[in-house]
Amino acid sequence: LEPGEMVLIQGSEVQTVINSQMSCRFQVDLTCGSSTKPRADVAFHFNPRFKRSPYIVCNTLQKESWGKEEIHNLMPFRHGAAFEIIILVQRDLFKVAVNGSHLLEYRHRLELKKVDTLAISGKVQIQLRNTFKCSCKQKNTGLCK
Repeated sequence: LEPGEMVLIQGSEVQTVINSQMSCRFQVDLTCGSSTKPRADVAFHFNPRFKRSPYIVCNTLQKESWGKEEIHNLMPFRHGAAFEIIILVQRDLFKVAVNGSHLLEYRHRLELKKVDTLAISGKVQIQLRNTFKCSCKQKNTGLCK
């Protein structure tokens, strides 16, 4: 990835009932390759979790060790609802917008030039994923403020 690129993900969450409680989580990872053994470094791990109090975890995996989690308590996702995630790549950080509104920023902990893979997993259905160069003047993304 390079500064000025944007990752677009459109999808919807899948509801799962476990012991009469709603259970849902998914993750979006920007990784440095796709190796599983050893596991590829994850430059940006974006992980909405729906538990007693929904929250989002952001982190980096380097040399098979997780860094310090950044916890965000603002939850823009709704069970079963469609969503759009846009990740704007900047020189020093990722800016994330959900459904057209800026959500969070995450500083790079790994070299950006090593990121080459988008991995999405968990209780989610993806309709579209794409990476493209962006011009904030032309896009209404919630990121260019």
